[in-house]
Amino acid sequence: MKKISIITAALLSVSAYGFAQDVNKLISKDDVARIIKTLSADDMQGRATFTPGIEKAAQFIESEYKKAGLKPMAGNTGYRQNFTMVRSTPVSLTVSINGKAIAADSAFASSTDSFKWASDKDVQVVTVGADKNFRTEYRAASQSGKKTLLLIDPKFKDLFSRVKSYLGAGSTNFKGTVKQPLVFVLGKFDNTASFDVNCDIKNEELPLFNVAGILPGKTKPNEYVVFSGHYDHLGIIKPDKPGVTEQHCQWRG
Repeated sequence: MKKISIITAALLSVSAYGFAQDVNKLISKDDVARIIKTLSADDMQGRATFTPGIEKAAQFIESEYKKAGLKPMAGNTGYRQNFTMVRSTPVSLTVSINGKAIAADSAFASSTDSFKWASDKDVQVVTVGADKNFRTEYRAASQSGKKTLLLIDPKFKDLFSRVKSYLGAGSTNFKGTVKQPLVFVLGKFDNTASFDVNCDIKNEELPLFNVAGILPGKTKPNEYVVFSGHYDHLGIIKPDKPGVTEQHCQWRG
């Protein structure tokens, strides 16, 4: 996750003048609105990682840091702190329940590595019936640390589609991170006697960066106050309702 948002620059500037100052005189409402509108504009493409949009956002934040008088962190020639993360992208997925193949639009998987299941005993099967809470069941499965097959009632079709557009697109993690696979299947299944899942994941180690600046203190230069926030987002996600143009949106688990 990339840290240090443009709001950081504003807050660091406040600390330099001291808390006795009126914050409303130090931070301009119009300036804050300009920054928010710039970072949320369509040409930022939702600021998804590994996209031209996140690069454009970083360049904008760097220019704001420079205008605010922030300096690069010690040892850096610029505001960027470079590192790498691994992008895990599903390449293919086939699922069958009780010997019947599941349509591609009714299943998706979230995993950091390729995997195969054949009614494996260590896979927990969770049925999310119409009387259950989809989000609660998803959170419980993701936090369990177990391989999980979630069978989702058609009642949750719209929510299933939204989650699929986000989780089904892949994930970004630090190198070495291992997450147990979660497989989501939409449909009614009275009895799950058997299941087969074959998922192929492509992993790529790619560069990312924080955008960090510092405003050295005058009276206590060796003490630090850190303000941080993320400037990446989910990118452009297709809507789940026909007739609506693509938009920037977010689903919280």
